[in-house]
Amino acid sequence: MRLPDLPSREVWHALNNALPRHPLLWFAWGGKDDLLRRQPSSSEIAPSALLLVACGVTLTVWLVFGVTPLILIFLLHGYIGMTGARSVSGGIALAQRRGVYDLMGVTPSGELAGAWAVATRYFRRDSALAGLHIAAQYLRLVWLLGLFPFMGLMVLSMCQGVGINATALQDMFNRPLMAFNGIFVLGVMIVDYPQALAAGGVIGMIAPTFHITRFETQLVASFLFVTYQVLNTGLVLIFHLLVGRWALSSVDPLLRPWLSTVVWGGIFLLIREGGLVMLCAIFARRMRATLREVLTIYRRSI
Repeated sequence: MRLPDLPSREVWHALNNALPRHPLLWFAWGGKDDLLRRQPSSSEIAPSALLLVACGVTLTVWLVFGVTPLILIFLLHGYIGMTGARSVSGGIALAQRRGVYDLMGVTPSGELAGAWAVATRYFRRDSALAGLHIAAQYLRLVWLLGLFPFMGLMVLSMCQGVGINATALQDMFNRPLMAFNGIFVLGVMIVDYPQALAAGGVIGMIAPTFHITRFETQLVASFLFVTYQVLNTGLVLIFHLLVGRWALSSVDPLLRPWLSTVVWGGIFLLIREGGLVMLCAIFARRMRATLREVLTIYRRSI
């Protein structure tokens, strides 16, 4: 029996792999495809510079002090999601200003499909987002290139045998935990990427519904996405702290780090997916549609 996909996978699939058939989607608007042309703007230099500085600081802290690389993952994926939100909202605002969006709204597929078609057009064809896709894939590749040799060395060291003293046994128990945490980080990379993209796409479609200028729409989309990410991360940390204090305090000290990682992953998944469902519900209400229509839109002709 096939298990149902996560909401983030449904939305991500709709934004990246769906085949929109909207009649106004596949030709250039105004004689040229300037909807997708990214105008050079000094406002994009500061976020890119801050991302580079943050990545450098995070890598240094990770290598020197052993701080988790999850911070770097959330920074990169958050930047990708915010870029998607800004660009999708700007594209819809431009389509609204030219009257194309209103024309798409009166077609049989409706305003919901019109907004999704513009968002899909961006996600499928924008060169800047394609470059960020490569950055996320490169991060996963670098992590794999470091994880596999570490696991190989761990297996070789364990095959050499361990003494009977407590320190050697503790070290043998900790090495598999480090490998488990490394695999867990890889899983977070794979899961968090479509979540960030899906949230950015939905927020990018929500912001233009406030009927403000294109510049203000992009600012609102960026603010909403950053707020969403901060609230999600804060809730994950708070719930993990509460569960760790109340439920894991009675667990054996050797098993506590393993269970702590598993609990953190479960809380992270539930809060992220629940937050995305909430965003889809807000978007559905703004579009006068249902949540089911939003989550299954790629299965219909848009």
